[in-house]
Amino acid sequence: FLGGYILAYYGWRAIFLFFGLLSLLWLIPWGLYHGVVPSPLPIPLPSEVPSTIVSALPPPPILVILRQRRLWGTGCSQLAHVYFQYFAQIWLPLFLVSARGYSIKAMAVISALFYLVGGLAAAISGAMTDQALKASPGSSTRTRKRVVALGLLGGGLSMFVMAILPDAMSLFPLFIGAVFLGVQIPALSAVTQTIAGPRAGGQWYGIQNMIGNVAGVVGPPVTGYILDKTGSFEIPLLLCAAVSAAGCAGFWLLIEEV
Repeated sequence: FLGGYILAYYGWRAIFLFFGLLSLLWLIPWGLYHGVVPSPLPIPLPSEVPSTIVSALPPPPILVILRQRRLWGTGCSQLAHVYFQYFAQIWLPLFLVSARGYSIKAMAVISALFYLVGGLAAAISGAMTDQALKASPGSSTRTRKRVVALGLLGGGLSMFVMAILPDAMSLFPLFIGAVFLGVQIPALSAVTQTIAGPRAGGQWYGIQNMIGNVAGVVGPPVTGYILDKTGSFEIPLLLCAAVSAAGCAGFWLLIEEV
């Protein structure tokens, strides 16, 4: 939101200066609290092994983790999610201004609402999933798999609809996509933490994020190339939908149990 208005009045240079200086503010709370170790939440481990013993065990070798079928399932979902996210971060402003004719100020408002909607959807999704698991403790696989799949399929479908709808109607599926983008975040994080466990969580999450960020390396230049050749967002939107569907299929088929 602020970036769009700063761009409209002061240009790109002011954006870099403003957000560069703003990002340094985190050093204040970091300097005050970085030595404070918070008390762990009173959540028991799902096994009978005491947490102190689990923490003392060595982490599994990385090759053992790479051979886990479910790692590649979470990696598929992470890649699809990140592709959608990078598409929104990098190309949404240009899409709104050049393809849909909005002003810089209007683009700033729409972009801010997109992320606000996604953030609210993530918070609500996490709370509702926790309540569902509290009511049915043995339903982790069914509940979390469905939530992640719903988020990926819904996000992909929203991109498909955006590609075929008239310009005047494109904002509705855009915000629906923001909802589905947010819905999957808590469940996907919980799936990874549950499967990896306390010994392999760091390595597992690192590999999963590496797989996911392939989308950040490949997606933006591919989208830019297509835009240069076609001058239209139709194919990039359809490609985003296809990646979401493929990621959902990989996640669903490779992860049998959470």
